[in-house]
Amino acid sequence: MDSRIRGIGAIFLMLLLITAAGCITSNVNANTSVTSTAPGTSPLTSPVPTREVIPAAFTPTPNVFSVPPTSTPAPAVSFKKSEINQRFMDIAFGNENPFLDRWSERLVKVSISGDYTKEDVSTLNDFITRFNNVSATSKLTQLMEEESEDITIRLVPLSYLNTIQDDESNRIYRDWDTGEILFVGRTLRNQWEATDTLSINSRFTGEERKYLLLRSLLYELGFEGYSGDPSSFFYYRAITKNISTTDWMVISMMYSKRFNYGDSFKLVKDNLSV
Repeated sequence: MDSRIRGIGAIFLMLLLITAAGCITSNVNANTSVTSTAPGTSPLTSPVPTREVIPAAFTPTPNVFSVPPTSTPAPAVSFKKSEINQRFMDIAFGNENPFLDRWSERLVKVSISGDYTKEDVSTLNDFITRFNNVSATSKLTQLMEEESEDITIRLVPLSYLNTIQDDESNRIYRDWDTGEILFVGRTLRNQWEATDTLSINSRFTGEERKYLLLRSLLYELGFEGYSGDPSSFFYYRAITKNISTTDWMVISMMYSKRFNYGDSFKLVKDNLSV
């Protein structure tokens, strides 16, 4: 009887040991990486990835690079050759000029004096720079201040302009409505050299002053006529103060190698087939 009880106790103890060993093995396998072994190689351990959940509030925002929209190119503007040629004839011969009165010298010196401002100098120098870019013949110097040169621009009061006599040697440009003198072009003798002097009414300011500076210089450069196109800088009532693209084409024509100082109206007209 005692030996049977001891045998049952031994069996029971063995069962307890087996059960405990199985639990330990399960726990070890649950916390051990998956291992695979290839023949002839050492075991390679592939860790099981752990994924952390990121709260929505801390999710990184991707960088977005915005490219500014490109400007829409301006549509091409077409110019009729006949219109350009006619504008040239109007501006070059519209003041009853019998011939082209353009400068023939390769380098023309320009100066300014009188009641001028820094803005006046800047306005004229900007024009001169562009003129030199479109002219294939004569080039103008940047303004020389307080000097007398080939072309001398003088800003003077109206009281002085009113003392200048209106004769054949002077070219007086007046306001169409009031008759006020805007500028006077004269050829003066300084010792042995002749200089052209532009005396401009200094009472004007802003855009009107800018217009007179440029219009008087263009007048001196041979553009003594008028255009019938209101969009032109050469329109007789000066609606616009800006030199248009078409106007610059006409300026370029005047100072191209196609024409020369003294070319007659007929010669130029036949050349252009107007």
